[in-house]
Amino acid sequence: CSFLKSITKSIEEKKSELSGEIAKDIETTENYYLFTKNEMKRLKKDKDFILSQLADKQAEINQFIQSNKINYKNTDDLTRLFNFYNAL
Repeated sequence: CSFLKSITKSIEEKKSELSGEIAKDIETTENYYLFTKNEMKRLKKDKDFILSQLADKQAEINQFIQSNKINYKNTDDLTRLFNFYNAL
């Protein structure tokens, strides 16, 4: 199981109608993906999705989650969870 992070940056140009000035803004978008069982899926940061992807070692994963109080919205906690899963 691999946990991947994709960062996309795009430049958005805004032109002021009154002065004619062009302002450029850089917009950064982060997406997370999970590669497991020979499939790449976009990661949904919710408990049901994550546990369904790690279902083959459910008992060990549940024990790890309870003892470490994993927050499914926190990427550092998810990284620890996936590292634990890969170590099993």
